[in-house]
Formats: sequence, structure tokens, C-alpha cells
Amino acid sequence: MLEERRDQALEEMKQVKTSGYVEQEQELLSQAALKLMQTEVDKFRTSVQLIHDYYFAIDEKLVCEAPEKYQYEIVNDGEELPPVEVLGEQDATYPRLDEILKRALKAQAIPDVTQQ
Repeated sequence: MLEERRDQALEEMKQVKTSGYVEQEQELLSQAALKLMQTEVDKFRTSVQLIHDYYFAIDEKLVCEAPEKYQYEIVNDGEELPPVEVLGEQDATYPRLDEILKRALKAQAIPDVTQQ
């Protein structure tokens, strides 16, 4: 009986590994992370613009027009991203999440408008 149960467990583990379920869930997780980071970047850039406009209004200066391309897309449409996960001998790495985070941090670089 023990041998039969072990064989069933091994067969079930094999089915889970080959079903693609884990990979699909990783893809969904990376998409959710991308949306979350895009929302945070948009919120950050909007907050900076609001603060900029507020202090220009206090100093009674003319408020500059917002740049045409104010929204910054972390990933452009059709752009290929690295794989979700890379399995190594000891551990796994997540190059897609690393790339998304790097781009999100780069998007928060705002030009200095105080020198205008």
C-alpha cells in the first residue's frame, strides 16, 4: 500500500510539473507586479507635477505646461521582456521582475525644474 501511494504521489507531482500551472501563475504575478509598479510611477509623477504647480502658484509665477509625454510607460506595447523565471542549480532568479523594477526606478528620474 505504501508503494502504491508513493507512486500516485510521484505521478501527481509529475502532472503538476508538466501542466504549466505554475508558469501561468508566475506570468499572472509578473503582470500584476507590472501594473502595480506602473500605477506607482504614474502616482509619483503626478504628485511631482502637483507639487511643482503648487509652488509656482505660491510664487505667482506662470505654471509651465505639463510635458506632452507626461505618462511614462514602463513597458511599451509589443516589447519583449525577459523570461519570468530562470532556474539554477541552487536557486531561481526572476529576470522579468528585476527588469520591471529597474525600469520603474528609472522612470522616477524627474528633471530639475527649479533652474528654469
